Amino acid sequence: MNKSVFAKCIDVSRWQGDIDWKAVKAAGIDNVMIRCSSWDNRGPCVDPEFKRNISDAYAAGLNVGVYHYSYAANVAEARREAKFVLELLAPYRLQLPVAFDFEDIAAHEPLSKRQATDIVKAFCDLLEGERYYCVLYTFASWMSGKFYDAEIAKYDKWVAHVGVSAPAYSGDYGIWQYSHTGQVAGIKGNVDLNYIYKDYPAIIKAAGLNGYERPKPTPQPEEPDADDWQEAGLDQLAQAGVIDRDEWAGRMDEQVTVGELLGLLGKLCDKAG
Repeated sequence: MNKSVFAKCIDVSRWQGDIDWKAVKAAGIDNVMIRCSSWDNRGPCVDPEFKRNISDAYAAGLNVGVYHYSYAANVAEARREAKFVLELLAPYRLQLPVAFDFEDIAAHEPLSKRQATDIVKAFCDLLEGERYYCVLYTFASWMSGKFYDAEIAKYDKWVAHVGVSAPAYSGDYGIWQYSHTGQVAGIKGNVDLNYIYKDYPAIIKAAGLNGYERPKPTPQPEEPDADDWQEAGLDQLAQAGVIDRDEWAGRMDEQVTVGELLGLLGKLCDKAG
Protein backbone atom coordinates (compact mmCIF):
# COMPACT_ATOMS: atom_id res chain seq x y z
CA MET A 1 0.00 0.00 0.00
CA ASN A 2 1.52 3.28 -1.10
CA LYS A 3 0.97 5.90 1.57
CA SER A 4 2.13 9.47 1.92
CA VAL A 5 4.01 10.12 5.17
CA PHE A 6 2.63 13.09 7.07
CA ALA A 7 5.20 13.18 9.88
CA LYS A 8 7.79 11.23 11.85
CA CYS A 9 7.15 10.09 15.40
CA ILE A 10 8.98 8.34 18.21
CA ASP A 11 7.51 6.29 21.04
CA VAL A 12 9.08 6.18 24.47
CA SER A 13 8.69 4.68 27.93
CA ARG A 14 10.68 4.27 31.13
CA TRP A 15 13.30 2.33 29.19
CA GLN A 16 14.55 5.51 27.49
CA GLY A 17 15.36 7.02 30.88
CA ASP A 18 15.80 10.77 31.29
CA ILE A 19 15.13 12.40 27.91
CA ASP A 20 16.36 15.82 26.79
CA TRP A 21 13.19 16.90 25.00
CA LYS A 22 14.61 20.18 23.73
CA ALA A 23 17.32 18.22 21.93
CA VAL A 24 14.69 15.83 20.55
CA LYS A 25 12.72 18.76 19.16
CA ALA A 26 15.88 20.33 17.72
CA ALA A 27 16.59 17.02 15.95
CA GLY A 28 13.39 17.46 13.93
CA ILE A 29 11.08 15.21 15.94
CA ASP A 30 7.68 16.87 16.39
CA ASN A 31 5.57 13.93 17.55
CA VAL A 32 5.80 11.41 20.36
CA MET A 33 3.71 8.55 21.72
CA ILE A 34 4.47 8.16 25.44
CA ARG A 35 3.70 5.06 27.46
CA CYS A 36 1.34 6.18 30.18
CA SER A 37 0.47 2.97 31.96
CA SER A 38 0.02 -0.78 32.19
CA TRP A 39 -1.93 -3.22 34.38
CA ASP A 40 -0.39 -6.58 35.20
CA ASN A 41 -0.95 -9.12 37.98
CA ARG A 42 0.43 -6.57 40.47
CA GLY A 43 -2.28 -4.10 39.59
CA PRO A 44 -2.38 -0.73 37.80
CA CYS A 45 0.92 0.98 37.10
CA VAL A 46 1.72 4.47 35.83
CA ASP A 47 4.93 4.47 33.81
CA PRO A 48 7.56 6.00 36.17
CA GLU A 49 8.66 8.48 33.48
CA PHE A 50 5.18 9.33 32.16
CA LYS A 51 4.46 12.55 34.01
CA ARG A 52 7.91 13.97 33.43
CA ASN A 53 7.92 12.89 29.80
CA ILE A 54 4.55 14.41 28.99
CA SER A 55 5.29 17.66 30.82
CA ASP A 56 8.71 18.13 29.22
CA ALA A 57 7.55 17.07 25.75
CA TYR A 58 4.74 19.64 25.92
CA ALA A 59 7.18 22.29 27.07
CA ALA A 60 9.49 21.51 24.14
CA GLY A 61 6.61 21.93 21.69
CA LEU A 62 5.97 18.34 20.60
CA ASN A 63 2.60 16.85 19.72
CA VAL A 64 1.86 14.17 22.29
CA GLY A 65 -0.13 10.96 22.31
CA VAL A 66 -0.02 8.05 24.74
CA TYR A 67 -0.19 4.28 24.80
CA HIS A 68 -1.36 1.84 27.45
CA TYR A 69 0.38 -1.55 27.57
CA SER A 70 -2.36 -4.09 28.15
CA TYR A 71 -2.35 -7.45 29.89
CA ALA A 72 -6.14 -7.81 29.72
CA ALA A 73 -7.24 -11.40 29.17
CA ASN A 74 -10.99 -10.73 29.12
CA VAL A 75 -13.54 -7.97 28.58
CA ALA A 76 -13.87 -7.09 32.27
CA GLU A 77 -10.12 -6.54 32.57
CA ALA A 78 -10.06 -4.46 29.39
CA ARG A 79 -12.78 -2.18 30.73
CA ARG A 80 -10.98 -1.89 34.06
CA GLU A 81 -7.82 -0.84 32.25
CA ALA A 82 -9.74 1.67 30.13
CA LYS A 83 -11.26 3.34 33.20
CA PHE A 84 -7.81 3.59 34.77
CA VAL A 85 -6.44 5.26 31.63
CA LEU A 86 -9.32 7.73 31.51
CA GLU A 87 -8.61 8.83 35.09
CA LEU A 88 -4.91 9.17 34.32
CA LEU A 89 -5.46 11.28 31.20
CA ALA A 90 -8.09 13.62 32.65
CA PRO A 91 -5.67 16.55 33.24
CA TYR A 92 -4.19 16.46 29.74
CA ARG A 93 -4.96 17.52 26.19
CA LEU A 94 -3.49 15.17 23.62
CA GLN A 95 -2.76 16.07 20.01
CA LEU A 96 -2.11 12.45 19.00
CA PRO A 97 -4.19 9.31 19.67
CA VAL A 98 -4.51 7.13 22.72
CA ALA A 99 -3.22 3.67 21.77
CA PHE A 100 -4.33 0.31 23.14
CA ASP A 101 -1.09 -1.68 23.08
CA PHE A 102 -2.12 -5.30 22.51
CA GLU A 103 1.09 -7.32 22.17
CA ASP A 104 1.82 -9.25 25.35
CA ILE A 105 2.69 -12.79 24.30
CA ALA A 106 1.84 -14.47 27.63
CA ALA A 107 -1.48 -12.68 28.05
CA HIS A 108 -2.68 -12.41 24.47
CA GLU A 109 -1.27 -15.16 22.29
CA PRO A 110 -3.48 -17.90 23.87
CA LEU A 111 -6.65 -15.90 23.20
CA SER A 112 -9.11 -16.90 20.51
CA LYS A 113 -10.03 -14.49 17.74
CA ARG A 114 -13.36 -13.91 19.48
CA GLN A 115 -11.73 -13.14 22.82
CA ALA A 116 -9.10 -10.83 21.31
CA THR A 117 -11.68 -8.91 19.28
CA ASP A 118 -13.96 -8.43 22.27
CA ILE A 119 -11.09 -7.15 24.42
CA VAL A 120 -10.11 -4.55 21.83
CA LYS A 121 -13.71 -3.43 21.41
CA ALA A 122 -14.23 -3.15 25.18
CA PHE A 123 -11.22 -0.89 25.67
CA CYS A 124 -11.55 1.23 22.54
CA ASP A 125 -15.32 1.70 22.80
CA LEU A 126 -15.04 2.96 26.36
CA LEU A 127 -12.30 5.44 25.39
CA GLU A 128 -14.16 6.62 22.31
CA GLY A 129 -17.35 6.96 24.33
CA GLU A 130 -15.48 9.51 26.44
CA ARG A 131 -14.37 11.37 23.30
CA TYR A 132 -10.84 10.09 22.91
CA TYR A 133 -9.29 9.17 19.57
CA CYS A 134 -8.30 5.55 20.14
CA VAL A 135 -5.99 3.42 17.99
CA LEU A 136 -5.10 -0.26 18.19
CA TYR A 137 -1.38 -1.10 18.34
CA THR A 138 -0.10 -4.57 17.59
CA PHE A 139 2.17 -6.59 15.29
CA ALA A 140 1.34 -6.71 11.59
CA SER A 141 0.86 -10.50 11.85
CA TRP A 142 -1.68 -10.13 14.65
CA MET A 143 -3.38 -7.19 12.97
CA SER A 144 -3.92 -9.45 9.96
CA GLY A 145 -5.23 -12.53 11.72
CA LYS A 146 -5.84 -12.11 15.44
CA PHE A 147 -9.15 -10.22 15.18
CA TYR A 148 -12.41 -10.21 13.25
CA ASP A 149 -11.56 -7.54 10.69
CA ALA A 150 -15.10 -6.23 10.19
CA GLU A 151 -15.53 -5.65 13.91
CA ILE A 152 -12.33 -3.66 14.38
CA ALA A 153 -12.54 -1.80 11.06
CA LYS A 154 -13.87 1.33 12.78
CA TYR A 155 -10.71 1.72 14.89
CA ASP A 156 -7.58 3.37 13.57
CA LYS A 157 -4.49 1.15 13.49
CA TRP A 158 -0.85 1.49 14.59
CA VAL A 159 1.02 -1.37 12.94
CA ALA A 160 4.38 -2.67 14.16
CA HIS A 161 6.62 -4.31 11.55
CA VAL A 162 10.33 -3.52 11.57
CA GLY A 163 13.08 -4.19 9.04
CA VAL A 164 10.79 -4.13 5.99
CA SER A 165 9.94 -1.62 3.29
CA ALA A 166 6.23 -1.73 4.22
CA PRO A 167 4.22 -3.55 6.88
CA ALA A 168 2.67 -6.88 5.92
CA TYR A 169 -0.84 -5.64 6.53
CA SER A 170 -3.29 -4.92 3.73
CA GLY A 171 -5.79 -2.93 5.78
CA ASP A 172 -5.76 0.79 6.46
CA TYR A 173 -3.51 2.17 9.19
CA GLY A 174 -2.55 5.60 10.48
CA ILE A 175 0.84 4.84 12.05
CA TRP A 176 3.62 2.39 11.15
CA GLN A 177 6.33 1.49 13.66
CA TYR A 178 9.24 0.63 11.36
CA SER A 179 12.28 0.49 13.66
CA HIS A 180 13.24 -0.42 17.23
CA THR A 181 16.80 0.83 16.85
CA GLY A 182 16.44 4.50 16.02
CA GLN A 183 18.98 7.05 17.21
CA VAL A 184 17.71 10.50 18.18
CA ALA A 185 19.60 13.34 19.84
CA GLY A 186 18.52 13.77 23.44
CA ILE A 187 17.80 10.05 23.95
CA LYS A 188 20.41 7.60 25.21
CA GLY A 189 20.31 4.30 23.38
CA ASN A 190 17.73 3.03 20.92
CA VAL A 191 14.25 4.40 20.42
CA ASP A 192 11.29 3.22 18.32
CA LEU A 193 10.66 5.13 15.09
CA ASN A 194 7.30 5.57 13.37
CA TYR A 195 5.71 7.14 10.34
CA ILE A 196 2.41 8.99 10.78
CA TYR A 197 0.06 9.16 7.79
CA LYS A 198 -2.67 11.47 9.12
CA ASP A 199 -2.82 15.02 10.44
CA TYR A 200 -3.89 13.85 13.88
CA PRO A 201 -3.61 17.24 15.63
CA ALA A 202 -5.98 18.83 13.09
CA ILE A 203 -8.41 15.88 13.16
CA ILE A 204 -8.49 15.71 16.96
CA LYS A 205 -8.86 19.44 17.56
CA ALA A 206 -11.51 19.88 14.87
CA ALA A 207 -13.59 17.08 16.39
CA GLY A 208 -13.12 18.24 19.98
CA LEU A 209 -11.45 15.02 21.14
CA ASN A 210 -8.70 14.12 23.65
CA GLY A 211 -9.57 16.91 26.08
CA TYR A 212 -10.20 19.61 23.48
CA GLU A 213 -13.53 21.42 23.50
CA ARG A 214 -16.06 20.60 20.85
CA PRO A 215 -16.15 23.30 18.17
CA LYS A 216 -19.08 25.64 18.53
CA PRO A 217 -21.39 25.72 15.50
CA THR A 218 -21.37 28.89 13.44
CA PRO A 219 -24.49 30.92 14.35
CA GLN A 220 -26.96 31.05 11.48
CA PRO A 221 -29.08 34.15 10.85
CA GLU A 222 -32.63 33.65 11.96
CA GLU A 223 -35.20 33.40 9.20
CA PRO A 224 -38.11 35.77 9.67
CA ASP A 225 -41.32 33.88 10.33
CA ALA A 226 -44.33 34.15 8.07
CA ASP A 227 -45.97 36.89 10.14
CA ASP A 228 -42.84 39.05 9.83
CA TRP A 229 -42.85 38.67 6.05
CA GLN A 230 -46.54 39.50 5.89
CA GLU A 231 -46.21 42.59 8.04
CA ALA A 232 -43.23 43.84 6.02
CA GLY A 233 -45.11 43.25 2.78
CA LEU A 234 -48.19 45.10 4.01
CA ASP A 235 -46.07 48.06 5.06
CA GLN A 236 -44.43 48.29 1.63
CA LEU A 237 -47.70 48.03 -0.26
CA ALA A 238 -49.36 50.57 2.00
CA GLN A 239 -46.44 53.00 1.63
CA ALA A 240 -46.75 52.67 -2.14
CA GLY A 241 -50.46 53.49 -1.88
CA VAL A 242 -51.51 50.14 -3.35
CA ILE A 243 -53.58 48.94 -0.37
CA ASP A 244 -55.33 50.25 2.68
CA ARG A 245 -53.17 48.97 5.55
CA ASP A 246 -55.97 48.64 8.07
CA GLU A 247 -58.25 46.84 5.63
CA TRP A 248 -55.66 44.21 4.69
CA ALA A 249 -54.41 43.65 8.23
CA GLY A 250 -57.54 41.66 8.99
CA ARG A 251 -57.24 39.51 5.88
CA MET A 252 -53.84 37.92 6.41
CA ASP A 253 -55.27 34.71 7.89
CA GLU A 254 -57.59 34.33 4.89
CA GLN A 255 -56.88 32.67 1.55
CA VAL A 256 -55.71 35.33 -0.89
CA THR A 257 -56.39 34.41 -4.53
CA VAL A 258 -53.83 34.44 -7.31
CA GLY A 259 -55.95 37.05 -9.06
CA GLU A 260 -55.75 39.38 -6.08
CA LEU A 261 -51.99 38.96 -5.89
CA LEU A 262 -51.58 39.70 -9.58
CA GLY A 263 -53.79 42.74 -9.19
CA LEU A 264 -51.64 44.06 -6.36
CA LEU A 265 -48.47 43.48 -8.36
CA GLY A 266 -49.97 45.34 -11.29
CA LYS A 267 -50.86 48.32 -9.15
CA LEU A 268 -47.36 48.31 -7.63
CA CYS A 269 -45.80 48.32 -11.09
CA ASP A 270 -48.07 51.18 -12.18
CA LYS A 271 -46.96 53.18 -9.15
CA ALA A 272 -43.32 52.45 -9.87
CA GLY A 273 -43.76 53.49 -13.53
